[in-house]
Amino acid sequence: STLSEIASRNEDPEVKRFGWLKAAQLQDTQLQDLEAAIVSYGHILESEPGDLPVLQALESLHRRAERWGDLLVVLKQRADLSTDLREKEGLLSEMAAIYDRRLGQPDKSIECFQTLLQVDPTNLRALVALDELYERQEAWPELAENIERYVALSEDPQERASLMLRLADLRVKRLNAVDVAIDTYREVLDRDPQNSAALRALEEVAAHHPEHEVMVCEILEPIYRQAGDVHRVIAVHEMQIRHSQHAERTLELLHRIAQLQEDAL
Repeated sequence: STLSEIASRNEDPEVKRFGWLKAAQLQDTQLQDLEAAIVSYGHILESEPGDLPVLQALESLHRRAERWGDLLVVLKQRADLSTDLREKEGLLSEMAAIYDRRLGQPDKSIECFQTLLQVDPTNLRALVALDELYERQEAWPELAENIERYVALSEDPQERASLMLRLADLRVKRLNAVDVAIDTYREVLDRDPQNSAALRALEEVAAHHPEHEVMVCEILEPIYRQAGDVHRVIAVHEMQIRHSQHAERTLELLHRIAQLQEDAL
C-alpha cells in the first residue's frame, strides 16, 4: 500500500512509525489482512521494541486469531517491560493459562507463576495456582515447598493448621519424611492440643510406622493424660512397653496401666 511504501522509504522515525501504524490499522480493519497488519506492526517494533500501543495492538490481533504462540511472545514482552506489579501479575497469569489450557504445557505454566513469585514472593494468586499445578503434575517436593510458603504467609489460625496438616500428610504419604511430618503435627498440637485431625493422624502414623511409635507417644501421652482419656493413655503405654529396653521402665508402665484400669472401675 502507499502508506507502507512511504514508511519503508522514509528515514524519519516519527514518519516511519506513523506510516506503518496507519498501514497496519488499515490492513486490519479495512482489508482484513491479518498477516500484513502483523508485518506492519513488526516493522515498528524493529526500531522500538517497547512500543506499548503497538504491542497492545499485536496482542489483540493474535488473541482474535488464536495464535497462542505469537500471543505468548507479545505478553512476555509486555511483562518484561512492565513496572506495575498488578499488570505484571495479570500478564504472567494469562501466559500461564495459555500454556496450561491452550497448549497443554503445564511445566511452562509453572514457570510463569514461579517468575511472578520472584518479583512478588507473597503473591497468593501464584501460590494457589502452583498448588493445583504441582499436585496435578505429582511434583511432591515442589508442592511441599509451596505449602510451606503459604503457611508462612497465612495469618488465620484455622487456615494455617489446615495447611500444616496437609503438609504433614504429604510428607508421610508422598515424601517418606515421617520424622519431619511428626514434628509438623507436634507444632499443630502445640497451638491446639485438641486438634482431632492431628491426633488421628499421629495415631495412624504409629499404626503404619511402628518405628516411629516412641516419637508419637511423646506427643500423645501428655495430651491424652490432660484430657483424662484413660483408654488412649493405656494404648500409649502399651506402645511404650513394646519399645522399652529396660525392665524397670517396663514395670513402671505396667503399674501405670494397672492403676489406670483400677481407677476407671
